[in-house]
Amino acid sequence: DVCSSDLIRANPKFALYRRGDPFSTLARSIIGQQISVKAAQSVWDRLALAAGDMSPARILDMEGEQLRACGLSRQKQGYARSLCEMVVSGELTFDALPEDDEEAIALLTRIKGIGRWTAEMFLIFNLARPDVFPVGDLGLQNAIARHYNRGRKPAPDKAFTPTFDQTPATFWPVDIAMQHKCAKRSTMRAFLGYSKVFSVAANLIRATRTTTP
Repeated sequence: DVCSSDLIRANPKFALYRRGDPFSTLARSIIGQQISVKAAQSVWDRLALAAGDMSPARILDMEGEQLRACGLSRQKQGYARSLCEMVVSGELTFDALPEDDEEAIALLTRIKGIGRWTAEMFLIFNLARPDVFPVGDLGLQNAIARHYNRGRKPAPDKAFTPTFDQTPATFWPVDIAMQHKCAKRSTMRAFLGYSKVFSVAANLIRATRTTTP
C-alpha cells in the first residue's frame, strides 16, 4: 500500500529470516530488561566470561553470587533460571515449538519474565514468523491509527488484519531505516511511536545477530 511501499522500495533486500541462537536471544531479552543496550551487553559479556559455556545447564550450575557479580539482580536470576530449567527439562524445545503462533506464545510466556510482547518479538525477529502482529504494542497502535485506522487506535483485544506488506517488519524498520538517509526521522517517529520498541527491539536485534557469546 502507499504507506509502506516507500520503505519497501528503499529496502528491497530486506526480509525476515531465522538467525541467531534462540536460547541466547531469550536470555539476552531477560538480561536487557529495563537497562540500556550498552549495559545489557556489558552484563552479557561478564556472564559469558564467567560461564565459559553459555548453555542452560551451565547457567543453572552457577551460584547466585556468581550471577550477581555478573550484574544479574535476584529477579533476573530467577527469570534466567526459569528459562534454563524449561530448556533442560525439555518442556521448551525450540525446534519443536507449536506451529500455531498463539500456542507458541502461550508456551513461551510460561518462562518467568517473558511476557506476550517479548514472545511476539522473539517469534518475529528470531524465528522469522511473518504473521505475528502484536497489536497491543503502543508503537504499532500509533502507526495503525495514523496511517490505517482513521486516527483511531485499535483495541488490543480486537484483531487488526494486516495486508501482506503491513507486517511488523514493515512497521519496524529499526535496523534498516536508521541506515538509509531516505528514512526521515519523522517517518521513524510516526511508525515507531514512543514505545519500548527502541530499547527492547535493539536488544532483540543484537541478540539475533549474535551467534556466539
